Amino acid sequence: MTLALVLAVWCCTVDELCIDSPAQQLGRVPRISSETYNRVLELVFPRGNDFKDHKKEFILTLRYMPSFEAGSQVRITKYSDGSLEVVTYNLAKRNQSIGEQLNDIFRETGREDPEEMAKRLSVQTQTITDTGKIRILIRRLSSIRFPPHLDSSIAIDATGYHLWYDTVSNRSYYSLAGNSPDQDRFDHPLVRWMNEVRRALSR
Repeated sequence: MTLALVLAVWCCTVDELCIDSPAQQLGRVPRISSETYNRVLELVFPRGNDFKDHKKEFILTLRYMPSFEAGSQVRITKYSDGSLEVVTYNLAKRNQSIGEQLNDIFRETGREDPEEMAKRLSVQTQTITDTGKIRILIRRLSSIRFPPHLDSSIAIDATGYHLWYDTVSNRSYYSLAGNSPDQDRFDHPLVRWMNEVRRALSR
């Protein structure tokens, strides 16, 4: 059984504005389609959500998508023996959103090929060996209480916070809009938790 919970749709970010449908592209600067964009994201930020290895207990994937900078991802895998595998993914070119980087490639090559485009993006991966802080944060995740309502205002220049929680039988997906880590005081509790993970890994 798959459970998909989309808590909010984040709007008006650079990546969304730079991806058009074919009809919208008429008379405008060529831009990639949303299908190409999403496919490239899955290639450069793999979630590894298969459970062929029966020792996997769950996989948590945290994806951060700022408006004007390249996105990043953290993948946390817990195994049945209690061990954790934590892998971070960051684009080498961080001062431009992924959507704009892909549009530049498209205008340069004239080809909308997700596999080839993904190869043009340099991704830096790192396996974190000290997982003590992450282990504490995972325990805290189980105690987070979500409010019954969501912010209904339009989020301008927000960061997209995406989280997948996969087990062998179930999957939950959360999509929220939030502020940068230093301005998230009033954001959704899950957004604040994701920022705590990011801060723990940057220290």
